[in-house]
Amino acid sequence: MKRFVERIRGIDKRIFILASVCLLIEVFICNANSFRVLNQETYERKSYTVDQMETTGFEVTGNILTYVADYGEEASVTIKNIDTNVGTIYLDLYLPNESYLSYTVYYTDEANQYLSRSFSGEYVPGVERTKWRTCHFSGKSDEIKIVFNIEDDLYQMAVDECSFNKPVEFHFSAVRFLILLTIVLGIYLMRSHPYWYGALRYRGQVCILCVCTVLFLGVLGSIYMNSVDEVRVASEEGDLYSQHLTDALLDGQVKLKLQPSEKLLSMDNPYDATERDAKGLVRDEDYILDAAYYDGNYYVYFGIVPAFLLFVPFTLCTGMYLSTGFVTFVFFCIYLIFLNALLIKFIRKILPETSFGTYILGIWMLDAASVALCFVSRARFYEMVYAVGLAFSAIGLYFLASAFWKEQKNCIQIFFGALFLALAVGCRPTMVFYSFLLVPYLVYRLKNDTVKENIKIFAVLLIPYICVAGILMWYNYARFGNIFDFGQNYQLTVTDMARDSYKLSTLPWCLWFGMFQPLSFSAVFPFVSSGSMVNDYAGYLWNNSAVTMFSSTPLLYIMFCPVFWKAWKRKTGMLSTAIMGTGIGTGLLLSVFIFISAGVHIRYTAEPVPILVFGVLLLFANYMNEQDGAIRKNMITLLFALTVFTVLVGFLMGIVGERNWIFTRHPEFYFSVERAFCFWK
Repeated sequence: MKRFVERIRGIDKRIFILASVCLLIEVFICNANSFRVLNQETYERKSYTVDQMETTGFEVTGNILTYVADYGEEASVTIKNIDTNVGTIYLDLYLPNESYLSYTVYYTDEANQYLSRSFSGEYVPGVERTKWRTCHFSGKSDEIKIVFNIEDDLYQMAVDECSFNKPVEFHFSAVRFLILLTIVLGIYLMRSHPYWYGALRYRGQVCILCVCTVLFLGVLGSIYMNSVDEVRVASEEGDLYSQHLTDALLDGQVKLKLQPSEKLLSMDNPYDATERDAKGLVRDEDYILDAAYYDGNYYVYFGIVPAFLLFVPFTLCTGMYLSTGFVTFVFFCIYLIFLNALLIKFIRKILPETSFGTYILGIWMLDAASVALCFVSRARFYEMVYAVGLAFSAIGLYFLASAFWKEQKNCIQIFFGALFLALAVGCRPTMVFYSFLLVPYLVYRLKNDTVKENIKIFAVLLIPYICVAGILMWYNYARFGNIFDFGQNYQLTVTDMARDSYKLSTLPWCLWFGMFQPLSFSAVFPFVSSGSMVNDYAGYLWNNSAVTMFSSTPLLYIMFCPVFWKAWKRKTGMLSTAIMGTGIGTGLLLSVFIFISAGVHIRYTAEPVPILVFGVLLLFANYMNEQDGAIRKNMITLLFALTVFTVLVGFLMGIVGERNWIFTRHPEFYFSVERAFCFWK
């Protein structure tokens, strides 16, 4: 007991003070609306039932309202003669067939005598806080009208009551409190506490890094689970990739068993989307969007490796089709685990004096910048090939880094590292760029090692590449009669890829939209979105749902600052500088290649951004290690702030995703998060 008391006394008192401040913020600021209308002399509580309201567009039976579209009127209820200050509006509804209902409130007050002022709201049965809407009117209100956004004829709902000035239910959000506490204590501890400010030395610190990774994977899982109707490992039906490609491969053929329609077969240029529209071809009936169409047959353009390694064996064993969404989530988890492990390995090897706090911030920034949260919120076969390819790339680089940093080279690690990197190319051909990261080290080996040792290492390294390349070449030739043709030009997509891709003239616009355009911020949840896609390019430019790399991860801008490069060269020498330059250069070159070949899309940033973020984290950590005192503390504070920004942007963009599936499929989760942020509502 005495030792326990001594330990308590030894804890920095400022931690208790900061924790108390966070607690007060949660209780009195985040729950301020729970205390706002307690003064009943100012805010008189009034409650109304259906028989005390005027209804429009409804048939009324007791407290049940049935909307009748034939009436040609809006679906609304009006409450008159309120004659009090209205601080909150409380709706108690029952929606038998819906999980979400939006509405608009029109009100009068002492400054507005007519029903012209309005605001919107939403009612979600699974989220208690959505029953309330706090108001800030000017004086007393006399009349309030609520217009429900209902379009379906004979839509029914039950209205138990509509109350004014009912105090908002107090809700202590443990998650919100812990997040706030983590941010506040994180800044304080990483600036001053030896355990966090010092280098990575203890086993417990490694455990904390594992916990940080698991926490991010938990966030990733919650985004994924709430973006699908039901989490399924497999089902009896699949999609273009999981079912149709799997069935074709099981039948020993590379073309799909689906037969093109006569309309498609008779077209002059089936790849011209405008011709398909003009001739009335219907998607999924007359043609399959994003399938490859060549010589009268359908093929799948997307990488074959996941099908060979995962989907075909699974169907053979179970008779069911593996879910592409589930595979996307699982392999993004694998990808982030190995990506984090690779970052830790690099920092410990090259910059061992780096503070423990920098490791934590680096992991979270790298994971958030990877756009994994956006991917799993719309996990289809498009995202699946990225997930598997990125996971294989991270595993391969981790194995090779582990092998090359040992005095005695492990040929098994080198073989499997090369194999995984080669397999990644079979998921996405552009992932061959990840293999370019090996070039500086291999050149160094050629200059400094014996011929015998080099022959052994290069043989072990090249065998997997040759084997995988041979299989991919055969697969390409079997489909399109050309060993180097992956089928991009034969896609039935939004444009004719043979004529509308690889246009260098689009590069300036792509660099702006894909890299540098500022994000768009608003005062409405989720607060952040991609910038405007409007442009004056006179030609076709694919630009859709981009997460601008530099705007969402501002730390990337330091790659253009010579002072960081000079410090890196001074500390690590020529080889590490060459590796760093190759890494940053590869990331930029990969970005340019993707932009001119395909355009700008949220998926396309997933390949170059981890390379770039990985590099700038090392540059920043190295420069920060050279600083002393206040400068170093200020730099880690800056890194902390940039990490919080990148994580918030990544999470909020993930909540929305490309198609807003979380809002559509699980509004209770969406609005639970919304109310956690928008506590003032």
